[in-house]
Amino acid sequence: MKSPLYFNLLFAFLVCLPLSITTSANGFEEALRENEPTNICNTAFRIIGNVEGGAEVFKHPNYYADDRGAEVIKLVSAGTEVLFEISDRTGDWSEIRLKGGLTGWVRTRDLRVSSDESSTFNGTMRVKTLDGSNLNIRQSASLSSPIIGPLRTGAIVTYKGFVGYWTEVVDENGVRGFVSSKFLVCSDAKVN
Repeated sequence: MKSPLYFNLLFAFLVCLPLSITTSANGFEEALRENEPTNICNTAFRIIGNVEGGAEVFKHPNYYADDRGAEVIKLVSAGTEVLFEISDRTGDWSEIRLKGGLTGWVRTRDLRVSSDESSTFNGTMRVKTLDGSNLNIRQSASLSSPIIGPLRTGAIVTYKGFVGYWTEVVDENGVRGFVSSKFLVCSDAKVN
């Protein structure tokens, strides 16, 4: 004979679990939105700090104290704005993207957060790229999704929500779509 605990667990699995699964077409996106960050104004843009002689950009993170085997691909002067991509598992190295698209690794200690944007969220965000190029707005939160159109650097958009690494926005013309979150910064501007 099965114990009452067995039947309680079976009931929970068969009855309660399906109730917690969203059945709408946008269920996946809704679930991701529930975990929106509280630090919405944190930006992916960084500044190379006051490093004497500039910061060395390496092909790969260098874990040797004497820089042996390290391939420096570029020297970047202090004050240069870069786009933060990812940190290594130690947090000592950060992959960055430079204007022009070159990617490489710098010591995390050589980076400072860019401070040319607002740190207070008011519902709007500004499109920002390193080189002033347009940003694609897409139908859904995927690189394979059709492009609806371009958003110019500096365009003000209304924030609607996060979906993974994407942000749903409405542009100044009322077009609703998704953009890569790393190209948005908080804005003091108001949209009418």
